[in-house]
Amino acid sequence: MSEPLRFRIIGLPKSKGSLTAYAYETPDGPRAQLVEKRSAPARKALAEWRQACMRVFIRAGIYIAKFGPIKGNYLRPLRVDIQFHLPRPKSAPKYVEYPTTYPDLDKLERVILDELSASLIHDDRQIVEIHSSKIYADPPGAIVTVTADAAPEKVSW
Repeated sequence: MSEPLRFRIIGLPKSKGSLTAYAYETPDGPRAQLVEKRSAPARKALAEWRQACMRVFIRAGIYIAKFGPIKGNYLRPLRVDIQFHLPRPKSAPKYVEYPTTYPDLDKLERVILDELSASLIHDDRQIVEIHSSKIYADPPGAIVTVTADAAPEKVSW
């Protein structure tokens, strides 16, 4: 296993929601368009979070060769660890340590993984193991650790 890369992204983490398919007709036949239902301010906030992620990962672009193929078409297996730091709402009691409300963890992961595959790794299919969590912490953001040549533990039935 090689030395992991660790990134700190500062900003308010936003989730990438589910897409809804809308069918329409064209002269060439039926088509579908995927649309995410969000308000304009929500789209803007998501775009800002994606830009923050992209800026951090692009700066690390010098490491792209590290995550390249091993031989031929076989890409290096990667492990990704993500810890999301979310602001504590004023309504949350002090004894509550972890956010069990919106946003969903898997939808928060989508943004990070999309931006990783757009800038630092070849494809998100390289990721063979993901560990993620969300906690209340200040400042809001995310800590992302990418480890190349990771081997997940094999569990037997």
